[in-house]
Amino acid sequence: MITKIDHHCEDFIEVARRYNSVIEKHAGVDLPGSEPHIHITSSPYGEQIIHFRLFCPTDRAIHLEQDIRCDFMYEYESRFAESTTEADKT
Repeated sequence: MITKIDHHCEDFIEVARRYNSVIEKHAGVDLPGSEPHIHITSSPYGEQIIHFRLFCPTDRAIHLEQDIRCDFMYEYESRFAESTTEADKT
């Protein structure tokens, strides 16, 4: 997934790194960083919670979210559809 996210971000990642650094210096805050990050956890009810963090241009955030969600669902389906189908047969 990180490779796919990197591909979506390759046209602005250098600018994101620079802006991240400038914002940290001028605001005096420690930002999470400009590198894409994925965090997967489980809720107390067994649901999977997936967080994607990007430092990206505001006008591209919704489009990037949709692309990354699509990539994730494709990967999820390709890896787990087979095991789900087997479980349904029993």
